[in-house]
Amino acid sequence: MLGLLVCLKKDNKVMPYLLISTGAYLGLRAKDLLNIKWIDILGKDEITIAESKTGKVRSIAVNESL
Repeated sequence: MLGLLVCLKKDNKVMPYLLISTGAYLGLRAKDLLNIKWIDILGKDEITIAESKTGKVRSIAVNESL
C-alpha cells in the first residue's frame, strides 16, 4: 500500500492519495471514511465515529503520519 501511495503522490493524484492514506491510517470502511470531513481530523489526536455497518461508536487515534 505504501508503494501505491508513493506512486499516487509522484503522479500528483492528490484526491486518491488523500482518500487511500486516510483510510489506511484510520482503518475505516469506505462508507465511514466518506462521512468524515477534514475539520474532524486536522489538528486532533483522536476522532469519534459511529460505524455505519455495526452502529458502534468508537474513538480512533489519529496516526501522526496522517
